[in-house]
Amino acid sequence: MSKFDYKKLVCGKGFNNLKGETNSIAYSAWRGMITRCYSKNSHSNRPSYIGCSVAKDWLTFSNFKRWHDENYVESFQLDKDLLVSGNKVYSKDTCAYVPSYINSLLTDSEVNRGKYPRGVTLSKRGRYQAKCSRSITNQVSYSSQHDSVFEAARAYCNAKINYVRSVIGHSIEKNDISDDLGQSIISTAVNQLNQVIDAARKSHLESY
Repeated sequence: MSKFDYKKLVCGKGFNNLKGETNSIAYSAWRGMITRCYSKNSHSNRPSYIGCSVAKDWLTFSNFKRWHDENYVESFQLDKDLLVSGNKVYSKDTCAYVPSYINSLLTDSEVNRGKYPRGVTLSKRGRYQAKCSRSITNQVSYSSQHDSVFEAARAYCNAKINYVRSVIGHSIEKNDISDDLGQSIISTAVNQLNQVIDAARKSHLESY
C-alpha cells in the first residue's frame, strides 16, 4: 500500500471502499467505531476503549455497511458489550443496535469510581454505600448502607440485576428489542455482576 493510500485510511486502519457514503448513518457509525478503538486522542478522553479492536472484515466499510443495512433501527446505537460479557471486539457476532437507554445500561465508570467495586462508595459516616441509578436520568433507584465493601457490593449487584430485568422486560414489551437479544443482555449482566460479587468476596476474605 502506498503512503498516499495509507493517509486515506481511517486511523490507519479503516478502508472506505464506497463512494458517496461519507454523510451516511452507516459511515458515521463505522468511522466512530474505528476512532474509538484506534485513535490516541479518543483514548485520552475515553480510556475504557484502550485495547478494543475491530474485526478484520469490518475494517472495510462495505462489509460493515452490509451488516448495518440489515440490522440498523432509526436512532439506535451500535453496542459491542451487551451480547458478550467483557467483549473488546466489534464484529458481526458481538454487536447489536440498541436504544440509547439500553446502550448505557451496563456502563461501568471504572476510571471515576476509585478503589471500590462498581456501585460502592464510602459515605461521610465511614460506612459503605451501595447505590444503583437509572441509566438515562441518573436518578437513584436503590441506596443502602453497609459495614463492609462486600456487603455493599452484593446489595448493589442484586439491585442492579433487578433493575436490568425490569428495563429489558419493558423494552421487549415495547418491541424495542427482540426477546433473544433481551435474554442475552440479562445473561451478560448476571455474568458481569457475579464477577463483581466474586471479586469483592475474595478481597473481603483476604482482609482477614
